[in-house]
Amino acid sequence: MLRNTEQAWGTVAKLLHWSMLLLILVQVALGWSAVNWALSPTKINLFVWHKAEIAALAPVSGPPRMSSAPMSGNASR
Repeated sequence: MLRNTEQAWGTVAKLLHWSMLLLILVQVALGWSAVNWALSPTKINLFVWHKAEIAALAPVSGPPRMSSAPMSGNASR
């Protein structure tokens, strides 16, 4: 089941969800470790990668979420 249904999320949505979680955890781990690093080309490259990843994740995660059907049983708040 690649596409979302009213009863379950599709494979693509699940893959994006867990991939984003993994990337966010990597971001947090790098952020905590980078605090103690001296200013260097490596630190600057990681900072640039961090910004590029955030910019790349937002457009990828938004449209599938907005275009999916609401799940049954979820109350609107």
